[in-house]
Formats: sequence, structure tokens, C-alpha cells
Amino acid sequence: MGSLGREASKKMEMWLYPKVSGFNPSERWGHSACYSHGVVYVFGGCCGGLDFSDVLMLNLDTMVWNTLATTGQGPGPRDSHSAVLVGRQMIVFGGTNGSKKVNDLHILDLGTKEWISPECKGTPPLPRESHTATLIGDDRIMVFGGSGEGEANYLNDLHVLDLKSMRWTSPEVKGSIPAPRDSHSAVEIGNKLFVYGGDRGDRYHGDVDVLDTDTMTWTKLVVQGSSPGVRAGHASVNIGTKLYVIGGVGDKHYYNDVWVLDVSTCSWTQLDISGQQPQGRFSHTAIVTDLDIVIYGGCREDERPLNQLLVLQLGAEHPNGRYNISMCKIFGQHWNQEKRRFLPGSEDISVGAEVRGKVDGAFDSGLLMTATVNGKIFRGVLFSPAPGFVSRGAILAQNHASPATQIPIVHQFPNSNHIDTLKPSHHPTTFSGQESSHSSRQTQVTRTYPVIRAAPSLAKESNPRSDLQGVVLTLGGPASGHA
Repeated sequence: MGSLGREASKKMEMWLYPKVSGFNPSERWGHSACYSHGVVYVFGGCCGGLDFSDVLMLNLDTMVWNTLATTGQGPGPRDSHSAVLVGRQMIVFGGTNGSKKVNDLHILDLGTKEWISPECKGTPPLPRESHTATLIGDDRIMVFGGSGEGEANYLNDLHVLDLKSMRWTSPEVKGSIPAPRDSHSAVEIGNKLFVYGGDRGDRYHGDVDVLDTDTMTWTKLVVQGSSPGVRAGHASVNIGTKLYVIGGVGDKHYYNDVWVLDVSTCSWTQLDISGQQPQGRFSHTAIVTDLDIVIYGGCREDERPLNQLLVLQLGAEHPNGRYNISMCKIFGQHWNQEKRRFLPGSEDISVGAEVRGKVDGAFDSGLLMTATVNGKIFRGVLFSPAPGFVSRGAILAQNHASPATQIPIVHQFPNSNHIDTLKPSHHPTTFSGQESSHSSRQTQVTRTYPVIRAAPSLAKESNPRSDLQGVVLTLGGPASGHA
């Protein structure tokens, strides 16, 4: 495979900023989040010294926030707790209620919307916050570390809740036991628990500790190459054999990066993510939905809480990525029959025409571009193609096409200061046919987000990118073979 094929085979990661509706949830950090049947459930958290006891629901198909009306006796105000989803039950343990640390356990049935407080046998963990609780298999929850009552009481103990008997145990562990910590992360991959990072007051951690859950033996993972270093308050998820680390704080630096640990090769990789880069943050949540990672809330560098929703689009197996399908192919097929319907007075812009303009700034899905066509000013988004492919597509501001066609169009604005947003279809859209000489597979966009908006800092960017002046865009014409 040549260099073009190698570049095309890479997945295309992208930051998205979906517009949400419903009500505007309070900013928060120290909350928990889980995902079930297309809905993200957020519980608790803290803002300005006030702890929350609400359960928020975000439907990812409609991008609408709601509050879940529950029955039964819930945990009450809570932050820095843990929440584990088992089937349709969200199991909440520990945390703090704003005045003291606790060790109670509550279960919310997401089907019946009822809170219950099960009777557990054995000896529960001591009260703690900023610990981790991880589902092992489908019948055990492992609680590790955190900070207990008292000053600088950092913990490294391990407790197991057997979900069949609802009994707590504290198994004897062997090997190289991790140092006490809180604000770390822990995920299960195979039969192993991977613990990364954390804080113990006077220092941050950056090692990866691995617990074999069959033999209860701790080891330190020897990794190759560079690593994310030391940090705490980050969010972690696992997809297959890969551990994703998102954001966090370390040595007075607030991170907005994403690192991936491939446990099969014991190597870290920092993702190169397109789109407007988010603020650094800590004490946020991240959950995996289909092929995306949804990040919510947290604290930014000035320690002000956030209620921002981010989506890290990981891309699909298709070599062009989920949102980097060849625009030229789609545009060329449908432009002539659709342009009169959507673009009154646009007959002068023909397939194959060259549009010359300047790039004003970055956008979630590509670049903001201003162009003049036949004396008329157009402004919108130029989608970026996959690496190694010819840049071809359309200046794009709105998508009025039906879900079946998803046709990019050029939309005229009365002046060049108008910036609109991209509005994809709510329905899955399948693109088929040979997109490059290296692939003829079909890919399906399993979820699109109703409105993608630029981050607030985008409006402040006024200087055009000097390295991209004189960009030439061909509307639906064949690729010239030159990047």
C-alpha cells in the first residue's frame, strides 16, 4: 500500500459542539454519567459549594435535556461519587454530600425510575470520595482508592461488591500495590483493571497500574515511548483494547488533550483531533456511545464549573472517516437537479466551476471561508477531506437537503459577516460506492447531531490564515490530482 493508502486508512477524529435544547442544566463538576439506550444520564455534582441531587437526561437522537422524575429515596445531594451501569440499573456509591464523606449505596432503575437502597452484606468500604468503581465482568464492582475522612487521608485499598449476593469483601492483593491516591481513573480491559493517574496532595501520578482480577495481583505496566505524563481529575473510557484519557490537571497545567493507551502494544499515542479545540478541564465525565465519546461538565482553568457538552467523533472504519466522505461525488450527482430547488438565482454556479476565496478561521468540520462568485459574496464552511485526498467539496453553510441525499449546497448571504451553522439530518444516512482506489466498502453514519456550532472563541478570530490564502474549490468537478 502506498503512502496515500496509509494516510487514508487513518481514522479521522473531530471535536463537535452539538447544540442542545430543552432546558439549560446548571454548571457542575464531580458528577457522574452513564449511557443507556441512546440516553446520557448525569447524576449529582457540585457548583459553587452547592451539591446537586438531580438526574439529568440527554437524548442523543434529539439532543434535548430533561430532568428525570424519580421515585423512592435517592442518595440526596452528592458529588465526587461513583456510578456504574449494570443492565438498566445505575449503582451509585460513596462521595460527599457537601458536609461529610459517605459510603452508602443506592440503585436507580432506569426503567421504573425508582431509587432503592439495597441491603448489602459484609463490610463496606470506609466513607470516601474521588474513588473509582468499575464493573468487572457482569457480576462484580471493584472500588479502588479515593480520599477518606480526615486531612490527606489518601487510600489505595480494594473492595469488591458481588452483585449476585450483594456482599462486600476486601480481597487480599499481591504484587506492586499502587500508591494511595484519589481523582484517578480505572477501566476494565479483558480480566484486568487498569488504573491511571491520580493525586495524593503533594504529587500527581502518571504510572499505569494493572490488577489481574483473577489472581488479585498488581503490576506496573511498562509503556513504550511518550506518555501523557502525570495528571488527575481526567476522564477515561475504554474501547476494545484501548484506554482513552481525556483532559485533567497536572503540575498546574489544565489539559484539553486526548491520549490513547493501546494495552496490546503497551504504547501511548496522542490524538491529533480536528475542529475547534476545547478548553482544558478537570473533574468532567466521559462516556462511550456507539463510535463517539461524549464529554460533559467539569471545571476549567479558573476553576469555574462548566455545563458544556462536547462530542469526540472518532470516525468509522471507512478510510475517509464518518464525516469525510468525498463531497465531490455526492455534489456532482445531485447538484443539477437540486440547485434550482434550494438556490433560487444560483444557476450561474455550475458543476466544475472554480470558486476562489480566503480562509477566515477554523470550524468543527473544516474551515470558514469567504468567496466571491460572479460578484456575490458567499460565506460558509469548507469541509476538510481525509489526509492524502484532494481538497474538493463545497462552501457550506446550511444543509436543506432531504435525509436521503444529504447534499451540500452553497448558500448566499446578504453580507460577508453572517455565519450560519451546519444542520445534518437526524436520520442515519448511508453513503456507498467506491470512494477511493483503496476501498469500495460502505459506511453508515449511525448518529448525526442536529446543529454543530463553533466554540465561542471562534468569533474572536479575525485574522485569516496566511497559509491558506488563494484556496481554489471546484464545485463537483473531477479531482485534478493536486492537493
